[in-house]
Amino acid sequence: MVTIIILLIIIGLAVGIISGFFGIGGGVISIPFFVIVFNHFNLFQNGTSIHYAQGTTLAMMIFTSLASILKHKQSGIILWDVLKKMLFYVAIGVIIGGICSTTFPSKIIEIVFSIYLVIMGGYTLLNVFKEKEQKTLHANKSIWATIGTIVGFKSGLLGIGGGTVIIPILLAMRYPVKKVAGTSAVITFTVSCVGTLIYFVSGGMHEGWYHSYSLGYIYFPALVVVTPFSFCAAKLGVKWNKNCSPKLLKILFAAVLIALGINMFR
Repeated sequence: MVTIIILLIIIGLAVGIISGFFGIGGGVISIPFFVIVFNHFNLFQNGTSIHYAQGTTLAMMIFTSLASILKHKQSGIILWDVLKKMLFYVAIGVIIGGICSTTFPSKIIEIVFSIYLVIMGGYTLLNVFKEKEQKTLHANKSIWATIGTIVGFKSGLLGIGGGTVIIPILLAMRYPVKKVAGTSAVITFTVSCVGTLIYFVSGGMHEGWYHSYSLGYIYFPALVVVTPFSFCAAKLGVKWNKNCSPKLLKILFAAVLIALGINMFR
């Protein structure tokens, strides 16, 4: 048990720093490690570890993304006008994706998504060296609705925040990189709230409402240990974000996307 707690603390610190620094939920980090821990200690049977990892991660991201939002809001670096056009469709996408995740295999989707991460990471990296003063590109309501639905669906399907999709899109539309991180944190909070409810209900219907220290697909020991460490570490990540140059921030984000994409493809 001590070994499990130490591993969960490390996961919490890593997730929090990444969440605060880039404005992403950190699920792409926590889910693989949760699966490894759950399988190694045989906590769940019948190949359901991935669902418990997803549900627990979404519940955890409610707190980490909230910490990130509060810090970004103090600095006034959130694109509220963009969020007003997207959040409803993000929530709809999460519901659809979450239901699909627990009813059919998502391996093909994961492979496609991993390729997407590498491509968008490369695109972001290339644009670092073409930084000119350009006007922000604006989209109509239907485009924002489409983007929001895609972001939500992917997040619900894989159980991760929407940052890895929305950040490259907003950067491609030439929004300021520092405001993009704060905006992504709000989307992640929306995803995590709706997604947690979906995985709680789905887990309750498939595995039982309360069993093995879990509520649905939310494993409480991991949630209780990881959350406080990730919450505190998220504030540190935001602080580093504000002290980091926009060019370096883009390079680091591109590197994280490419590394995560390769890791998901394995």
